[in-house]
Amino acid sequence: MHLFTIYTLIAALCASSASANCFQTGQNWGNHEDACNVMKGNYKPGEIFTQCRNAPGFESYEFKITNHNGRTTSVSYDACVSTITREIQNCGHGSEETFGGVTYRGDPNKRKC
Repeated sequence: MHLFTIYTLIAALCASSASANCFQTGQNWGNHEDACNVMKGNYKPGEIFTQCRNAPGFESYEFKITNHNGRTTSVSYDACVSTITREIQNCGHGSEETFGGVTYRGDPNKRKC
């Protein structure tokens, strides 16, 4: 992992601008697939990336990353996994969380994509 990526991850985790908003209703996470292999990468200023993944049964998981920074920002696999894992463990119905100018949103649903 590049030193810049490690520094960015540490700074993002320690940033005072971090916020999390757990959703109070809706589908619980249950089993989910790892979406971070697709979500890792470089995001241009204002870029939004969304994906929906079907799960067993009648469930799906919607993920979204938004770069609010005025510069291209790198989202590493590890940073993505850390944030998504925190969302799943702390917010059973999904959440939206911002670190270092990047918003991560995860939302489990009862319908397929």
